[in-house]
Amino acid sequence: KKTELDELDECVTMHDFKFAAKKILLKDPSKIRVIINKAHRFINEEQGRRFIKFFYQVRDVLKKLPAGAHEQFLEKAFRKHGSVIAD
Repeated sequence: KKTELDELDECVTMHDFKFAAKKILLKDPSKIRVIINKAHRFINEEQGRRFIKFFYQVRDVLKKLPAGAHEQFLEKAFRKHGSVIAD
């Protein structure tokens, strides 16, 4: 049976990957590590390094936030394409 994480492998664009990753994280933020690993396949694309950095930043913020604040943070973080978390 195919899982949501398997769907990430089928995403052709970074935009599609990011949309699928957001859906997964809203359900289960603990999946961020697997998402980061899968995001590395985009490293050689034009914005690939920035794209991967975005997911590392999401991971770091999720670690600091209480569980009740995850959904609000994720909605804001994923709002615009190419977004970067402000430090």
